[in-house]
Amino acid sequence: MRKKKVSEVFDYLDEKYIEEVALYKSEAKAHRRFRGWKWVGMAACLTVVVLVGSIWVPKILEESNSSKKEDDWVTLAEMNRPYKELKIYTDTREISIVWPSEYLSLASKCGDMEFEGRTYVRSFGLPDKSMIGEMIGSAESNIYEGLFENRHIVDTQIFDAYKLKGIEEENFIVVKIEDEAFLYQNEEYDFPATFGELIKVYNLTENLEFDCFRVYQKDIEKGHFSLEEDDFIWKILSKCKNVAFMDGTEWERENRNYLSFTVTSKEIGVGNKVFYVTEDGYIWTNMFEFGMLFEIGEEFANQIISYAMKYGVETKEAPKRLEGTIAEFGDDYILVSDAILCENPEDGITFKVSMHTLSVRFYEEYMKMKVGDLVSVNYMYGIDIAAGNEVTGVIEIEEAYLEE
Repeated sequence: MRKKKVSEVFDYLDEKYIEEVALYKSEAKAHRRFRGWKWVGMAACLTVVVLVGSIWVPKILEESNSSKKEDDWVTLAEMNRPYKELKIYTDTREISIVWPSEYLSLASKCGDMEFEGRTYVRSFGLPDKSMIGEMIGSAESNIYEGLFENRHIVDTQIFDAYKLKGIEEENFIVVKIEDEAFLYQNEEYDFPATFGELIKVYNLTENLEFDCFRVYQKDIEKGHFSLEEDDFIWKILSKCKNVAFMDGTEWERENRNYLSFTVTSKEIGVGNKVFYVTEDGYIWTNMFEFGMLFEIGEEFANQIISYAMKYGVETKEAPKRLEGTIAEFGDDYILVSDAILCENPEDGITFKVSMHTLSVRFYEEYMKMKVGDLVSVNYMYGIDIAAGNEVTGVIEIEEAYLEE
């Protein structure tokens, strides 16, 4: 069956913008931007609170990407696994499990950071490594135990603080906790001041790709599409750096025509969020947990939309979910085999589900999971084939049940 282009499901197509897109494409062939990683996630936005029903494992997952490099991150669907037609259930859960304090990492137990007389709060997302500058001093934080009304201070610790390149330390600092870097912002700082500042803090031009999106007309979904290149989109967005931040908490997308890009980046700790571009000139994103709104204007917005309309190709969504049986508990990983799902069990492969040591203990000790149990793993990013089928950005592991 022929794959549809976005232009076949959208009612409008401004030729003025399409002409500019075509001109850019012809000029850009010899000047393509290098990408160290190619993110290929196609999942819808997942949440930590998961309402789980039943899910179908396709008998034969369809097309694989023949042009994909061997060391790229892929989705399970793109691995074209030879699965039987099975039905897998997980427990329906209305609220997420509260993790006992003894299974929380040190970073999870930290409170606000005090640095040079200022208080810094944890920012959503992680700083890009290339943006971490020289050490600028020490930051202090209280360490908490307990939950909710029982939460109390048990210690105070000192951590190394680093400069975020190109950003005033009065606004942001980077703090390293157990060899992992976290971004903290001054509690009195209004984040971000402009769209350009948001791009700079997280180095988004290198860490974020617009490679899959949904099309909406008057809030009615018209299809899911993939995009091979996003250089033109970044070219347009680079012209919007001075656009001021607006609080998008109350902003509504209803009765608008827009594209909804899926936003995922392992480097900055963002998984399966959305980035809207509307026909009437707005971009809105929840990539850092709260609604950020920027009015870039109809001309820029429609250039982006027209580009996607011309070059987007209809695709099937690939849920970021892995099923299989537990093969081993390691210090910082759980091995999961999918042999039980295969037509021929000998075709099964083992996935390395990487996570914090305390998280492994949580599932083994607290959740009483054991080798041989069938589980369902929800994750944010992709599967790194070159690293031994490594799965990272794990959201949740649930006990599963198989019905043939």
